[in-house]
Amino acid sequence: MKRTQAQQISSRYGNDGQCFTDAKGVDLADCCLGFDARRSWRDGFGTDVVRYEFPDGSAITVAGDGWDLGYTDCYCWRDVGHTEDCKGQ
Repeated sequence: MKRTQAQQISSRYGNDGQCFTDAKGVDLADCCLGFDARRSWRDGFGTDVVRYEFPDGSAITVAGDGWDLGYTDCYCWRDVGHTEDCKGQ
């Protein structure tokens, strides 16, 4: 099964949601943007949780000192507090 862009990036960073620099010194944000991700902030101002949405429909969400695979319709991490009725918070 083909991995999503978010899964590929996660693998590049050791699937470690506290690692923000890969083996070559590339920052996670720069890597995401290099995959043509669209960046959005939960607060709309760039000072809060950020989501990178990839062209293939996958996402990575960064909150504070951690990141994980996420959703394109909310700012939750996969399997951490997300519910079916999540309203995008």
